[in-house]
Amino acid sequence: MENTQTSFVHRLVNHALVQSNVPEKDRQAHSAQLFSYAVRILGSKLSSKTLNDEQAVLQALRLELEQQGKASNAARLLECHQGLCSNASLSSSTRSGILRLLRLCAGSGRSRPSGEDLLGSTVSYLSKGGLQALASIPGSAASRPGSAYVAPPQPSNPQLQHQHQQPEPYSVSFPPSLSSSFSSNHSGGPARQDHDHLRRQRGAAAAGLHDSTSISSVKEPLLVRDVLYACQGITGKFMEYQDDNVPAHPSSSGSSPSLSSPGLNGCRGGYTVSQDVEVSEVEKMLVARLTELGWLFRRVKAHADAGAASIVPTASSANPTAAGPGSAEGWSAAAGTQGGGGAVRQALCSTLATELADFYRLMAVLEAHAMQPMPTPGDVDASGPYLTLRRLVVWLGEPLRRMRLLALLADSTQGLGGGALAGALYAHAQHGDPFVSSYVSKVLHVACVPLFDMIRRWVFEGVLEDLHGEFFVRKADWVADLVASTRGGDAGGLATLELSGGAEAQAGGKGRDLWRNGYWLEPAQLPSAFISEQLAQKVLRAGKSINFLQDVCGDGPWVQEAASAAAAAAAQAASFGHVEALERVVSTASAMVDRRLMEVLMGRFQFAKHCDAVRRYLLLGQGDFVQALMDLVSKELDRSAMQVSEITLNHALRTALGASAARYDDEDVQDRLRARKDRSAAGGESGWDVFTLQYDVRGPLATIFTRDAMGQYLRVFALLWRLKRVESALSSSWMVLQCEVERALSKFPQNQKGQAAERVQRQCLQLRSEMSHFVTNLQYYLMFEVMESAWQEMSRRVSCAADLDQLIDAHEDYLGTLIRKALLDAGSEALRVTLAELTSNMLGLHGVVQRFNEVVQSAERRLLAKQWRIKERTAAGQWGTVAGEDDISSVPSEELLPVEKRVDELQRVHARALQTFTQQLPAQAHDEVRFLLYRLDFQEFARRRSAIDEIL
Repeated sequence: MENTQTSFVHRLVNHALVQSNVPEKDRQAHSAQLFSYAVRILGSKLSSKTLNDEQAVLQALRLELEQQGKASNAARLLECHQGLCSNASLSSSTRSGILRLLRLCAGSGRSRPSGEDLLGSTVSYLSKGGLQALASIPGSAASRPGSAYVAPPQPSNPQLQHQHQQPEPYSVSFPPSLSSSFSSNHSGGPARQDHDHLRRQRGAAAAGLHDSTSISSVKEPLLVRDVLYACQGITGKFMEYQDDNVPAHPSSSGSSPSLSSPGLNGCRGGYTVSQDVEVSEVEKMLVARLTELGWLFRRVKAHADAGAASIVPTASSANPTAAGPGSAEGWSAAAGTQGGGGAVRQALCSTLATELADFYRLMAVLEAHAMQPMPTPGDVDASGPYLTLRRLVVWLGEPLRRMRLLALLADSTQGLGGGALAGALYAHAQHGDPFVSSYVSKVLHVACVPLFDMIRRWVFEGVLEDLHGEFFVRKADWVADLVASTRGGDAGGLATLELSGGAEAQAGGKGRDLWRNGYWLEPAQLPSAFISEQLAQKVLRAGKSINFLQDVCGDGPWVQEAASAAAAAAAQAASFGHVEALERVVSTASAMVDRRLMEVLMGRFQFAKHCDAVRRYLLLGQGDFVQALMDLVSKELDRSAMQVSEITLNHALRTALGASAARYDDEDVQDRLRARKDRSAAGGESGWDVFTLQYDVRGPLATIFTRDAMGQYLRVFALLWRLKRVESALSSSWMVLQCEVERALSKFPQNQKGQAAERVQRQCLQLRSEMSHFVTNLQYYLMFEVMESAWQEMSRRVSCAADLDQLIDAHEDYLGTLIRKALLDAGSEALRVTLAELTSNMLGLHGVVQRFNEVVQSAERRLLAKQWRIKERTAAGQWGTVAGEDDISSVPSEELLPVEKRVDELQRVHARALQTFTQQLPAQAHDEVRFLLYRLDFQEFARRRSAIDEIL
């Protein structure tokens, strides 16, 4: 029988060599090698690990026949199977083997190659280089001395050898150490050679070619025990852990790894079966699949331990990469940096520890069942253990998925903290797999508890407890000192210090504005994935409003009462952790605090009353007060700037307040109004150039009426005050021309009234009328179309304002409208230069009129003196006129000539400047300028005159 099998193998090998077109001279050597290889395969114990499930194989055969349309054959199969079952000599495993054989035979003609094709493929592989591997096996034909096998030449260049090496597969589900061991075993490495040597000896003994040797193998229960140990990070008797910290695929993209990315944290490692242990390839693959759980377990446990250690920062946290990115020390150090010791990071590590505890309980249950025998359906022998490697694959499938997710979350969020960590977890929760989404959401719920607690305390109490810098609301360093000073002393001192001349506020300037610069959002810590920018602004404003009420408005009792009343609802929302609940709670709290803040500003601090006072006094809206002030301070302001006294100006201011309807205002409003002289005035300026009014704003209103805002008010005041001065000067000129000059000229003889004096008078009156037309229309434009309309709009917005930000925006827009439409913005520089030239020319007319009045009055005095002398001589009986006496019948022309020239010059300058102003005015973007242009030149007189001047 043995000789028959040997001759059959020889014939099969020779036939395969002929079919593979192997040269005849090489067939003898190849025949001996292939014969030895075939004998070793036939003598080995390779067998299928398929479960002996008779019914499963029978149903598979029946389904295949029915799918092929052979229902009769399927029925015949069931009848034959019943016949097999009736035979008591056939066991269940024997019947299962018969059915599997039938299934293999039925499918051999469709998709499975024949024995010759398989052997031919083997011959082709061995003839192309596979015999080199056989040559390294002791006892093979290629390794015996005198063999005809010659190994193919290998490239001598090391680079070419390196190019022939294939990269190792590496993923989260397949550790690289295991894949490298598999590849080395399958490619003829040392471990593979040892196992092949053992199997060769066993095969040779079975075939009768070698003496049989006693080789012990590891039983599956022992492997199951070591696998359970490895899953808990413990090295067993037959397992060893390979820790390789070399990064697998370094990447600078910064993207978070996915479930199939090449390694977590870019490090290699894993459990492998010891090389001196004999296991089958199937068992080795199952062990590699199961021990991946232990590799992931060690990584998750390292992160959890690092989070527990980061509660107390150590010196090693300064350099997280010093210990290596793949080691537990490196993970611990990295977890302590950049939010590693923060509350959110600690909450995440606590979740990891909780999941590991559940995993420990599962391992304890599996270890309890590991050695308990339990029969399975269809098994005759019930002496084997219940747990096998295949059953462990089923048992540990779900824990493996969980551990992969935990390792992925821990590694992808490494180095993050606070809101950035929560945002990264939320991004992982947005997954299409319901299991991944729900599991990560559960982790996110626990990790966000500290963040939601920070939001709760900030929104309801105004407390910012952020020791690790992980909250998305930040506070300036100087706020703590100023808040401590105000809470320890005068409440409301922050805003008072800013605008009342405190040294610290003077140094800080606008940077010490508690509302604008005390608190802000940190975009890097904002989990924008589930907390929107709008919601973050509400959170910021709610806490700012509470601190503003408590520290600036002095409303601390209400803040404490409101915080205690809303504590229960806030705690419930924070523990719930849903974004919808957070939005509702934040919106409710923000609306409540904003409503209280607006009540305090409008009620206790009377924001509307002070806004109206600024409009009436700084913007010259109180007409009778402005006129009284102009009359009282004109003499003082006619002096040089160095000689003007603030005491005299403030005395005149109090007199003007008492002489107008402003005397009915509150004393608080009157006390805030002061007359000031600009200290930065240079020499040669008059008092008109340095005079200003100042309205002192204290308390919370200083947040709205800032230094910049009051500076803009003073710019508008300077323009309006200059126009009022020009208007007063033109009115005074009219009074001089129509009263004093006209009365003096009426003393001269009637036949002399058509002389030069009346001509100059008419020129002055005409020029004064043109200038008054310009000033009156420009004032009307500023007072009504600019300031009054802007005031109405601001009043409407203030009445609808729901929070302090809206109130500040309404006031700033009001000021911006005034500056832009009053031609005081940066784009109206040329217009302001032209306007300054026009007003200076108008003020120059007043001086010319005064000079003209002096000349006329001098001529009148001479005329009256001559008439008195004539009257005296006539009374004495003498002739009234004598020879040689000057004829004073009119104003001397030589004295009027300089005045007339100056009037002509002023008229030319005014015409040129007015023409320039009307040409530049349409360049402004707002519509109100068109109405101003129409009023200034409604008859197109200036345009026609400029055209005539061009023709002449």
